[in-house]
Amino acid sequence: MILKRELTHTEVAYLAGILDGEGCISILKMRMKRPYGVYWHYALQLRIGNTYLPLLEWICERVGGKIYAQTYVTNWRGNRKQAYHWHMQGRQAANFLALVRPYLIVKSEQADLAMEFIALGRETAPAARAEMRERMRTLNVRGIGYSTASGPASVE
Repeated sequence: MILKRELTHTEVAYLAGILDGEGCISILKMRMKRPYGVYWHYALQLRIGNTYLPLLEWICERVGGKIYAQTYVTNWRGNRKQAYHWHMQGRQAANFLALVRPYLIVKSEQADLAMEFIALGRETAPAARAEMRERMRTLNVRGIGYSTASGPASVE
């Protein structure tokens, strides 16, 4: 991975913590139009959302990626802070995941699946990519989910 500057172990662990808590690892399915037809393209994407822009700029300065401002359709109460999203895709995202993977806890399964997805390389494998996308969507379900609600969690 081409870093904009060398990172300390603490910075790498901090980046992993931010991704674990505020981020999302996903496999996108995009409809692509080309002169020879229309097809589906799958791509790995990392996102971190936050209202504190200097944090996302700090990440961008160290590992790259892009920052986008979140636009709200309506803010009828007028009480929303401006939110921002840091994005990284493709091979660069895979390299970033390889860097932070040893420190991930919450999103370790998603990171492993993303690395499996990237390992397909340039191989077409549309069925495998679609299946991996569905597995990632299942891992990223918010809330209780459909089949995982078995009762209260216990901590030992």
